[in-house]
Amino acid sequence: MPVAYRSGQQQLMEVNSDTMNSEVDVNILINHYHKKLSTLVNQNILLEAKIESMTKDYMDLQKNLLELEEEAKKKEKK
Repeated sequence: MPVAYRSGQQQLMEVNSDTMNSEVDVNILINHYHKKLSTLVNQNILLEAKIESMTKDYMDLQKNLLELEEEAKKKEKK
């Protein structure tokens, strides 16, 4: 990227970045990326299962509440 004036710190950061990129083994980088990706996917699956479980529990509780309300109304009529 052409820049008319570059500070010493900016040049140092670019040199460090170039050095870091050249020293990374691509296979290790890909392996690390896949590990992180699979960890995140597994966490996502677990969270989706928890949401589904909580939704089912909520629906069951809502059904029980409706049943109790209907029983209470029947008792009031008697």
